Amino acid sequence: LQTLITASTFRNGLDVAGIVLNSPSPQADDSSTKSNRAQLEEHCVPPLLAEVAYRGTIDQKTDWYALTGPHDA
Repeated sequence: LQTLITASTFRNGLDVAGIVLNSPSPQADDSSTKSNRAQLEEHCVPPLLAEVAYRGTIDQKTDWYALTGPHDA
């Protein structure tokens, strides 16, 4: 829910390039973690860029700077 609120708040004046989900603990006892990604993909405009497990890394190559939009040289 917090991600949805934050994404909708920033939509008014600040572009959100995307969302990165992460697990702050080894095994969350929160049953909502099973449906979080699907819910966010359904309700958020910004794309989900990555999902990082507890103490994990992002394996995909992402040009984070390019996601911020056009830049002056």
